[in-house]
Amino acid sequence: MTKGKYKPNLSSLLFLFIFLFIPDSTFRTPDLFWNSIYIIQSSLKYVVIGYLFSSIFYHNKFLEEKQAFFNGNRLFTILFTLTSFSNDYSFIIHN
Repeated sequence: MTKGKYKPNLSSLLFLFIFLFIPDSTFRTPDLFWNSIYIIQSSLKYVVIGYLFSSIFYHNKFLEEKQAFFNGNRLFTILFTLTSFSNDYSFIIHN
């Protein structure tokens, strides 16, 4: 792996914006289409959290190349996503 500044492509930035930084309440509507988007978004949060935790504890060449985008702010991303889970659980409990 060469030492250099990583430039993320547009699809990875779009993925992070849609599935991590848009509030869950945006997708939580009675409409079937937006409700399915909400379910996909909530499920993918678990995938992203699992990927980030595995990249912390398990290192190999493939993960080192793929995790370059998260290297600078991995802990922030984990904490931000974990705090957004509280909204999911309160929605389940109150309804």
